Amino acid sequence: MQVIKKDGRLQSLDVIKIRNSILGASIDSDTIINEADLKVLSSRVLKVLQGIRGDDGITSTYEIFAIIIETLNKDGFNDIAMSYLGYKSNNDR
Repeated sequence: MQVIKKDGRLQSLDVIKIRNSILGASIDSDTIINEADLKVLSSRVLKVLQGIRGDDGITSTYEIFAIIIETLNKDGFNDIAMSYLGYKSNNDR
């Protein structure tokens, strides 16, 4: 799967980046998250993306962002989801 970056470049989807961004938001929210939860959450995000776009599809950073927020909220990680909103906007500067 390919990702359209904000500057228009195409890049291969990297699940580690999804995992690391969730971890960063959990640290910012002072919420402890274990490796198993990180794996489950990033796998769920990937599964949703594949369901929408297929294995060879193209997605965007905006779509990934929205799916991560939705997944965190559905799985009860509301504090991390709120922090993720701030984490992404702070890292976009």
